[in-house]
Amino acid sequence: MDNEIKEVRYYLVPGDWRMVYKVIALLVSWYFNKSLLWLVIHYLFGWMYLVYVLLMGGFSNGNVGNMINYYFN
Repeated sequence: MDNEIKEVRYYLVPGDWRMVYKVIALLVSWYFNKSLLWLVIHYLFGWMYLVYVLLMGGFSNGNVGNMINYYFN
């Protein structure tokens, strides 16, 4: 039982490179959707959501610059 709790905790709050992808997925999800439900779902999928947005053209037409301006201006 204790081992299962550690595995769940490790997946939800990883301490390695996966956390970077999850935070970026949070920022991108909030920029496009403005929804807490989608934010949580995209956090769980992490890098897979970023690949989806990339393939669907979400980062084209200057959207990367718009996202940076949205969060840092």
